[in-house]
Amino acid sequence: MRFKLWLYHAWVKFSTAVNKVLAPVYVEYMNARALAKAEKFLQKFRSTQWYHDRHISDQKRKPDPNPKCKHTKGGTLPSPGGFRDYNVACHRFTDGRIKIWCLYSCGFVSWGGDANWTEAVRMMESSTNTQTASETAWKRGK
Repeated sequence: MRFKLWLYHAWVKFSTAVNKVLAPVYVEYMNARALAKAEKFLQKFRSTQWYHDRHISDQKRKPDPNPKCKHTKGGTLPSPGGFRDYNVACHRFTDGRIKIWCLYSCGFVSWGGDANWTEAVRMMESSTNTQTASETAWKRGK
């Protein structure tokens, strides 16, 4: 009985030592394998006709900027009380970048730090539209 108990403890010590050495190697191997599989899938996917048709049509869909667009709601009629309600949207992405664009698809797009950023912020502040944001992961404090 003592020999079996000793053998069990020896096996546990040995397997724990082996796991400490082999676990990181195994994890690295599995990550490399998954990365290679993902790269192979992306290469195959990007070579398909569907991807090329979709990608080219997305580029064609982008409108040319319309300099005549006023970005205001209500068309040509003046708003009551002289208040200008702009039809612009603002979105904050998970990486912190902010994008403001015209909802009439006139081609007006402004990212934080652009030359026309102050104009875009002014339009967004006087718009009744609300800002949207992508979900972000919050870290819990300890």
